[in-house]
Amino acid sequence: MPPRRRPPGDNRYPAGFLTRLGKDRHLSGKQQMVLRRLLGGESHKDIARALGISLNTVNSHLKRIYEKFGVHDQSHLILGVGDTFRRLSPKGYRQS
Repeated sequence: MPPRRRPPGDNRYPAGFLTRLGKDRHLSGKQQMVLRRLLGGESHKDIARALGISLNTVNSHLKRIYEKFGVHDQSHLILGVGDTFRRLSPKGYRQS
């Protein structure tokens, strides 16, 4: 059975956390938008369409995001963001 995808835009992380994380990692504004949408469950193609950029540009932004997080792929990026949220969240991490 394929993994259950979250509805696009349904993000489990508060906007303030993602903004702070983006600033801490020196993400550009567009990189922050790509990261937010990726974490919200959107495909690379959907992100490109929503932001009005090419799929190659999305992949380029993701490559830079991976570099800034010190990871090599999307799954490690998502795990890293979750770990950071758990460390910084006073109430702990709650998946919906």
